[in-house]
Amino acid sequence: MPLLSKTLWFSLLASALVLGAACQPAATSDPRSPGDSAQQSRKEEPQAVESKAADPASDSTVNQANHQPVGAEAAPVDLTRYYSLKASAFDGSTRYPWPAVPRGPHTFANVPVEIGGAIFLWGERNAKAGLKYPEEVKGIPIQRRFETLYVCHAAFYEGKAGTPMYEARFQYDDGTSASDVILCGDDARDWFANRAEEELGPSAPRSMLAWDGDAKVGDRIQAICFCLTAISNPHPEKVVMAIDFVSSKTQTASCILAVTTGKAGLMQKTKATQASDE
Repeated sequence: MPLLSKTLWFSLLASALVLGAACQPAATSDPRSPGDSAQQSRKEEPQAVESKAADPASDSTVNQANHQPVGAEAAPVDLTRYYSLKASAFDGSTRYPWPAVPRGPHTFANVPVEIGGAIFLWGERNAKAGLKYPEEVKGIPIQRRFETLYVCHAAFYEGKAGTPMYEARFQYDDGTSASDVILCGDDARDWFANRAEEELGPSAPRSMLAWDGDAKVGDRIQAICFCLTAISNPHPEKVVMAIDFVSSKTQTASCILAVTTGKAGLMQKTKATQASDE
């Protein structure tokens, strides 16, 4: 009888152990396990972080910018990530007159600008010479409301007056967009200016000569200039999330030094800033 009880006891214990093992969850279902599931979670984590950072609604800075009044004072746009040539390299140029080009904070025609370099857009003449600039620069973050976009720019190989240079495109928070075309002669002139001309600046009412100076190019002195254009925002009540600059793919390459957002009418007709005035 004691032997039977001992045998029965061992049998019951073995059955309990088998039943308990069958009820345990699979090891790979535990996210803390170093299996495929855990590895996949680690791979996806950086993407989740990127998505969160790129979401404007989760950025308190963006939310504050969105509530700026439409007629807010001028705010220079940071173009650092988008420059084709940074201002720190201007002085190293020996073939072109970049050492004479202004940089840093300036006020042209009553508009404050911040020059940290230059954005170049594709032009046929430059491309044939081996200087193939991008056809577009997209997604420059703005994330605010404004009435006017002020652009300081110039042309390389200026085309016939009225020829498109590039397109400035507003990307709004509701998914819509609007564009404005910048024209040779009307809005921007060749940066290699001709002092023999009666008027160095552009002809359109919304544009004017912003800066001019003399630079040494090889063994000669060359006048150079940059213009300022006030581009009206057709929907100032909307938040502009970003702006794009797109080449018109003509002979002319575009050079954009600075961009400022602000209220309408900020630009005033004044004498262009000259290198000697700085």
